[in-house]
Amino acid sequence: MGTTWSVKFLQPSPPLDTNTVTLRIAARLEELEQIFSTYRPQSELSRFNAAHGTNWIPVPHELAALAAESWRISEITGGGFDVTVEPLVRLWGFGPQRRTDGLPR
Repeated sequence: MGTTWSVKFLQPSPPLDTNTVTLRIAARLEELEQIFSTYRPQSELSRFNAAHGTNWIPVPHELAALAAESWRISEITGGGFDVTVEPLVRLWGFGPQRRTDGLPR
């Protein structure tokens, strides 16, 4: 999703294998990238956003849950939170295509 990650954790007793923990975290983050990335054209979110029409399309549970929670937060904030901010993200150059020509017009 256009960023890097690192993890620090306190070792329980008995200690966990740090390599295994790192690999499991990396695998889960990759699963989430496949669902939510706006940087990957084949992610579930990118495919959803590119869909035309009003027909229902299947999406992973995580994406449906996030959409429902986003709607709920938008409702309780009177629209102060707007999950549909993606056009502004692109306009200002914060998305996958960086803006190098100054401020939007």
